[in-house]
Amino acid sequence: KCMGCIFILIAGCGFGISNSFLLKKQLEQLISFQDTLYLLEGEMKYFKRPLPEAFAIVAQEKKEPYGKVFDRIANGLLECKYAFGSEVWRKVFFEYKKEFICTEEEFSLFLKTGFFLDAKERETQEKELSFYETQIRRIIEKRQGELKEKQKIGMYGSILTGAFLIILLL
Repeated sequence: KCMGCIFILIAGCGFGISNSFLLKKQLEQLISFQDTLYLLEGEMKYFKRPLPEAFAIVAQEKKEPYGKVFDRIANGLLECKYAFGSEVWRKVFFEYKKEFICTEEEFSLFLKTGFFLDAKERETQEKELSFYETQIRRIIEKRQGELKEKQKIGMYGSILTGAFLIILLL
């Protein structure tokens, strides 16, 4: 019985720790997305690169999952199969949805960000991209504020659940 109790507590701690790492990974992916958009904006605004080329350069600089996503978007924009760039963006993001650790709200924002591609003028595209960067920054700030609290709650909740199971088994 004693060994079983120990295993239950270890499992509870393990679950709490894995949940904590998942929350941290989610925040890291949001920050990486924001950085990716900053790079894209820089390529567009300062280097005046065409969109497919800007996406390809950003794809080379970023790690997974955004590197693959932006490379696919660059290829999709070059193929010109779609009437709007946002269609390419949405299609690619849905293909890679499983690789993102995010809430529905965050994924919805990822998808909405692609609408900057539909603007006809370069200046409008840059302004829209900047607008979405601001929204992502707000979500990041919110997640950073919640992170420690959620990690504590997850850890304590897992340990208490393990303790409750031990009490039930005794």
